[in-house]
Amino acid sequence: MRWCASNCICRFLHRHTPALTVALLFILCANQVIHYSSSRNTKNSPVCYQIVSPFAGSPIALQQQQQHNQHSHLHHQLLHRNANGSVYNGSFVGYYNYVPPDIQWSQARYDNRRMLKIYEWVWPSQLWEDLMDRFDVCLATQGSIDRISSIGEVSEKWLGPISLAVYVANNDELTVLHLFIAYMRKCSALFNQTVSIHLAVPLGFTSPNASSSSASSFDFSTYDEFPCGQPHQFIAYTIKNVLPDGVDKSGLYPQNHMRNIARKTCGTAWVFMTDVDIIPRPNSSFLLQEFYETPEAKCTKCAFVIPVFELEKSVPYPETKKQLIKYANRGLARQFHLKIYRYGHWATNYSLWITSNLDEEPVKVSHSVGGRMNHYEPFYISSDEIPGHEERFVGYGFTRSSQVLEARISGWKFFVLTPIFAIHWGLQTPQTIRSAPLPIPLQVLKIKQKDFAHGANSRRMQNSRNHVIYTDFVSELVARYNISMSRKKNQRRFPPARINRI
Repeated sequence: MRWCASNCICRFLHRHTPALTVALLFILCANQVIHYSSSRNTKNSPVCYQIVSPFAGSPIALQQQQQHNQHSHLHHQLLHRNANGSVYNGSFVGYYNYVPPDIQWSQARYDNRRMLKIYEWVWPSQLWEDLMDRFDVCLATQGSIDRISSIGEVSEKWLGPISLAVYVANNDELTVLHLFIAYMRKCSALFNQTVSIHLAVPLGFTSPNASSSSASSFDFSTYDEFPCGQPHQFIAYTIKNVLPDGVDKSGLYPQNHMRNIARKTCGTAWVFMTDVDIIPRPNSSFLLQEFYETPEAKCTKCAFVIPVFELEKSVPYPETKKQLIKYANRGLARQFHLKIYRYGHWATNYSLWITSNLDEEPVKVSHSVGGRMNHYEPFYISSDEIPGHEERFVGYGFTRSSQVLEARISGWKFFVLTPIFAIHWGLQTPQTIRSAPLPIPLQVLKIKQKDFAHGANSRRMQNSRNHVIYTDFVSELVARYNISMSRKKNQRRFPPARINRI
């Protein structure tokens, strides 16, 4: 302190520290405001995601492709596209008008139960034919308009062909979907090049026309300044503007219909069936393509499970299996739906997966699926010969487990792959997935007060409805495949899984 008292600089700093701190904070804030303003005034918005395209725009990627001399046609085609992968540069309304849906409303295909009108290849990917020549594996996914905002991240991580089936309940939801596709095609090269979109509408859907469309008097000026890289915010903003009452939840979402549509339009030897909010590991399509060409993958009636983890939203996406395991050890990642219904993925044996084959190596089989497989509902990759999803299950409950049950009964075996994985953002609990109850007539509330009291969520009611269907479905499988329900006979009929090579 004596030295400080005799030093003029030290005395100055000691006396004016608060003022200097405030001045420094003011300078930092001003710098952030100036930087933000300059980014908002930029004509060309940045692309949505870190990886613009694995096929174009990166000099290193292009050099590697030239060195390996592979897929020259695809490479040549992509070199002539814009840096952001789009083919139109202009206002948002220009993108909206440039990507109109290619729908002939009188040419619908009906599902087997005539619940839906199906329109395939409404928005085809720009490079679908070239991707079919390059890949033997396709990602098939589905969602409603309030869930499809994750498709941008899925395409960034997957880097291969994606078949997306979208369900819209009315014309306003179709407008929201059209606006979202215009936004994604403006911002994301991968979405343009890899994602093909198919549409399903209810049987009573009224086809739109130019005069009745909600977009005919729509103000597009607010969308011109909307930054890229925010698909979730864009969907929320658009739904708020176009659908003041929100997305129509009065009907049950036809999950299995949408899964079958997405799967049948893939056109590859293998299909990876997921939900749209399941994000695969980076570069998954290339990793699985390499595995497809190995002798280990050449087996009959084999399905290969890809473990899915819930991941805390505050941490970055894990690039490797070791990083994912570190998150799991810290409680930041865990088995998918562990707190919702643990038995849905229990047979995958996550404990064994995270303690073995820790090195980064080509994709291979880690272990076979065994143990408790009742109501097993994994996300897996398999050939298209596996039984389809039963379309009687509408809404929540038994939609995927019923399909896996039929596959097992018909002789399919399941194996877990490593080190590949997928994640779902957020650690889910029954409280986080709870939704508002469906409208129930007053007479029903008086009769079944116990069932509907205290705001019981709609998932429970849908699950109860599908449980009745599931009971009949199991009885039909027993008769169809001529099997016995005896435990001992079932154990002899379904021994531990082994790979049957061709």
